[in-house]
Amino acid sequence: MQSEDNLVSQGDEADALLKNETFNSVINNLVEDTFSQFCNSKAGEPSEREQTYFHYRALVGIVHTLQELSLIHISEPTRPRLI
Repeated sequence: MQSEDNLVSQGDEADALLKNETFNSVINNLVEDTFSQFCNSKAGEPSEREQTYFHYRALVGIVHTLQELSLIHISEPTRPRLI
């Protein structure tokens, strides 16, 4: 299990990434391109559709994980400290 300080540090880093314009631009472009590739793939090519779908889901999963870690960053200052 990760230490509390390590999780808070990851939350800080995730929050910084999510606020970074360059990161957001790159991620948004990757998500849009991958989703477009999925939509434009042919139903008769299941392996290509599956691959683009998994790429899309992976990108969305990364962003979701960063958002979850960022919540640690946001809640950390209000969390009671053990003495």
